[in-house]
Amino acid sequence: MNPELTFPKLNWHIPTAVAVSGGVDSMSMLTVLAEQAKVNGQPLWAFHIHHGLQTQADEWVETVRKYCAQLGVGFDARRLDANAREPAQSIEEWARHERYHALADMARAHDIGQIVLAHHQDDQIETYLLQTARGAGARGQSAMPERLVRHGVTWLRPWLGATRAQIEQYAHAHQIPFIHDPSNDDTRFSRNAIRAQLKYSPLSVEQRQDILNHIADAQVQLHAQQTWAQDVLRQHDIPHRPEIGECGRLHGVHLCDYTAEQQQVLIREWLAH
Repeated sequence: MNPELTFPKLNWHIPTAVAVSGGVDSMSMLTVLAEQAKVNGQPLWAFHIHHGLQTQADEWVETVRKYCAQLGVGFDARRLDANAREPAQSIEEWARHERYHALADMARAHDIGQIVLAHHQDDQIETYLLQTARGAGARGQSAMPERLVRHGVTWLRPWLGATRAQIEQYAHAHQIPFIHDPSNDDTRFSRNAIRAQLKYSPLSVEQRQDILNHIADAQVQLHAQQTWAQDVLRQHDIPHRPEIGECGRLHGVHLCDYTAEQQQVLIREWLAH
């Protein structure tokens, strides 16, 4: 075992699943959680998404299914319809949006309360660089939260402090099977281009820490914005009433009383609500 890799500490009283693409990160997370589930005497599910974009994707489903059977982990998968993508929608945006909805659907089908994602520190840094290049504010520069409640599910990213190298070392030490998605090498996609650049021009320890500090600062700023917006909206929010077909709405809030930036924060928080 790699002593530098911190293992997740979950509340196993909450029904748990792990999102598994078949890549080294998620297969390693699956391995770790399967052992923890066994120790805690609790079931674990693995959810896989077939994006319908790669000819090898059928094989990937079977790779994950067989490994789950070997570990004694429940398995479910969903196949997305790539033809449903809007013409103006990027493949990356479409895949991310549909993937999370499909994972949430599986969570509801199996009464799962929390889904563990295997994003790590290198993913976090890539997200920050990508969002910063796009001119994002605190919301984008805060990158990925460690915990998020959305679609009625709690999403957990316990490995944001672990590096890609640590996870790969653990995988090789334990002979964990995994697949490689060739689309991850396609530098036409922005994230892949950033990843390739970092591979050939790695950040120094100081540069990585500087970015992580910026992310932490942005997360503090974002939390302050969200708290302020929630306080404002609470006074004007009329909640959804699906039993009578009435959508939620705002009443009596005058956006002209706020700056353009504050307006964006209020609207974004209300839509997220």
